Amino acid sequence: MDPERNVTQMLEFLTSRGVVAVSRRDGRNRIWDLAERIFPSDVEVLPLDEARPPSERLLQALGVARAKFVGETGEEVEIEGTPGTWRVDPAASADASRVVPRSSLRPSHPRPETVA
Repeated sequence: MDPERNVTQMLEFLTSRGVVAVSRRDGRNRIWDLAERIFPSDVEVLPLDEARPPSERLLQALGVARAKFVGETGEEVEIEGTPGTWRVDPAASADASRVVPRSSLRPSHPRPETVA
C-alpha cells in the first residue's frame, strides 16, 4: 500500500467535509490548512438540502447536455442530426428547440480552403 495515496484520500475526504482546504500550491503540490483559517467566518453556508444539485449547475454551465449526464434536469429536446435525447436549460434559450451543441467535429465557423 502506498501511504502517500492514503494521505491524499484522507485529505480529500476532509476537504469534502469542510475540515481542511487547499490554501495554496507549490508547483503541483497542494498546501493544506484548516478550513477555518482559509475561508472567512462571516460567510453564510447553505445547508446541503438547500444547495442546487450538481446536475442543475452542470446544465446551466453547458446550456445543453445529454440526458445521461444531467438526468431529468431541464427540458427534453431533440437535436436534428444527433441521436438520443438531450436536456436543455430553459434559461439558456428562449426557444429550446433551436439550441445546437458545438462540437470539435463540427466547427462553429467555416474552415478556409487549403491550397495545394
